[in-house]
Amino acid sequence: MTLSRASLRQTAIRLLETLEPALAEAPLDAEHALALRPCGDGLSRSFYRLDLLDSSSGSGRLRCYGLWLPRRDAPCGAADRLRQEVKILNLLSAHDLPFATPRVLAVEEGPDGPIVLREYFAGSVLADALESAAGADVCRTVGRLAAEVHRGSESIGADAEIERKERSEEMAWNRARARCAGRKELRDLETKLDMLRFGTGRIALLHGDLLPQNILRLDDERSSKRFALIDWEYSRYGDPAYDLAIATRAEDRPFGVDDGLDLLLENYRSAGGFPVERDAVRFYQLCLAAEWFHHARESEDPSESEAEAIERIRRLIDA
Repeated sequence: MTLSRASLRQTAIRLLETLEPALAEAPLDAEHALALRPCGDGLSRSFYRLDLLDSSSGSGRLRCYGLWLPRRDAPCGAADRLRQEVKILNLLSAHDLPFATPRVLAVEEGPDGPIVLREYFAGSVLADALESAAGADVCRTVGRLAAEVHRGSESIGADAEIERKERSEEMAWNRARARCAGRKELRDLETKLDMLRFGTGRIALLHGDLLPQNILRLDDERSSKRFALIDWEYSRYGDPAYDLAIATRAEDRPFGVDDGLDLLLENYRSAGGFPVERDAVRFYQLCLAAEWFHHARESEDPSESEAEAIERIRRLIDA
């Protein structure tokens, strides 16, 4: 969605007024000051921080909110995923979990999908730790948080409105085999997939994109929760091993750490995660690598070259 600055401001005001009816009676340009700060663009949406300064009481209290704005050029299905994410965040917010998730505060349906006002978290992105060569610490943190997400689904219970993938390992295997069909350079991958063809047989709520850039270390010392998990766009019920494969980005040295997969699994299990075996994660890593190879060949704007995709597959097979 492309909005002028004035239209974006009016959209933000409408959403805020549903949250704080008093604002409808108090002009924002007078006692309230509203600042819109772009915080980045994703594939399917743009994210803004809203700073609302309330000077009516003389305290100058600053309240911060997050605003999701769907992109007009978003991939097919992005609007439906955002609606699904709203459902998941509402579900998560109703339970006391070891990690924080942003509460959805107001939603307005726009021409390109839902415009969402949500809770804003102040904190540092865990991905920044990778810049300081703290890959092992990131690996441990991701493993522990993955366990908390998957075990949390036991207390949440299954929600019929959230997408379920009970046979995710079979679906992933069939899709990966289809990507390999007729490709001489992928014969070793086909053989490896046949050897590893199994998952955990368990179903849990998955984050779906549990990467360090979607994990915040919170600044709020008053909170008992140290981390917040954001961007649940790809969340669904499925095999926990798939979530861990996504977290590694199908790398043979996840987070730049030798034996990073073993370290990830060690911390996942010690935090109460399901008994996920190394080969189950490797299976999904190879399925992801096959998908990304296909994307490198067929996409007009691939994120990596075909040669890089092949090299990733070879490293995974040899690992």
